[in-house]
Amino acid sequence: MIPLADERGAVVGFTGRILPDSPEAERTGKYVNTPETPVYRKRRLVFALDKAKPHIKAADFAILVEGNMDAVSSHEAGVKNVVAVSGTAFTEEQIDVLKRCTSRIALAFDADIAGQNAMTRALPHAWKCGLQVMIVLLPPGFKDPDDVIRKDPELWKKAIADAKDMIAYTVDRALEGVKPGDPYAKRRALEQLKTIFSLLSDPVLFDHWVHAVAERLTITDEAVRASLAGGRRSDVRGQMSEAAEPPRIETREERLAERLFSLILSIPALFLKHVNELNHEWIQAGPLQSLAKILKRYYTETGQAPLLQNGFFAWYARARQAEPSLPSLEPIILLKDRDLPEWTEVQLAEEAQVCLRELEKAAIRRMKKELLGALAEAEKRDDRATVNQIAKRLEELAQRT
Repeated sequence: MIPLADERGAVVGFTGRILPDSPEAERTGKYVNTPETPVYRKRRLVFALDKAKPHIKAADFAILVEGNMDAVSSHEAGVKNVVAVSGTAFTEEQIDVLKRCTSRIALAFDADIAGQNAMTRALPHAWKCGLQVMIVLLPPGFKDPDDVIRKDPELWKKAIADAKDMIAYTVDRALEGVKPGDPYAKRRALEQLKTIFSLLSDPVLFDHWVHAVAERLTITDEAVRASLAGGRRSDVRGQMSEAAEPPRIETREERLAERLFSLILSIPALFLKHVNELNHEWIQAGPLQSLAKILKRYYTETGQAPLLQNGFFAWYARARQAEPSLPSLEPIILLKDRDLPEWTEVQLAEEAQVCLRELEKAAIRRMKKELLGALAEAEKRDDRATVNQIAKRLEELAQRT
């Protein structure tokens, strides 16, 4: 018998192991749990969290295993930031409990089909909550963490130390051995990635990994995005009819800029911190570049952050009348609450910094590409003054990367 305690340590139920030679074993399965009660809700309970919580917070890292005995064995072996989901039904409620303790979780589920399916079910909500999801790979020949620990606790510790980001691991495995000159291998690799990319509702994560895959395969972001579109889940705007014109695919830079604007418009402190870094040259020409310019103008005129009140919206409405290319603000502002509803202030501040940094990197890549084209043209014309000017500009950009 194993007592089941909630995160405060209060016992709310029990789970019992049926003896292998019991006639009940085939009928009931290996374990029998307390039925659901007002205090015991299996979908919410995270086994051993009452013991593991201080260790999870100290490491900012929670390791999730399937079985209660896996967690017990790990604690006995000295690895105490480990909790169990009590089977393969890893739920959104359990993620909501864990996200209050950590920003990183590692899944060390059993090496069978049920365990792999449990990992897949958990991913979308975990990413939506801002958690980094990692995977602990068990050594070959072992079925579960308890097996590994019984054989050698050091193997278990090494497996945890070697935990890999879930998306990075999946991408590495799919692209392994793909030759740069083999388009058919590239296409097969992208087919393998459709499943995990279909789970990525977070636009920044999706675009980051689209870009990373494109660079690895030496193809364009648009080609990767189009290839993965067959597995992509429909977004909140719903599916379009077959006869409708397909929506324009936003670029990675546009998604980054939209998320940045959503954050700085919603959080005055972030606006005041980053307004002077908001270089409109980092954003491709279009409505979002116009928005960057107008927000800096608002700050110059008022010295304040654009608080989401009638005064600011009236000011912006007048600006749109003078400059119709400015985008509507409401859809942009709503992105924060749609995509990052549970993120902490610290996480939101870090995300704004990431968006700025990635926009700058993308702009520098774009500028370099344009300058290299202009350099080739100047060299053809034997225009040494222009060549020297472009070379100097390229050197300046290189120092910023």
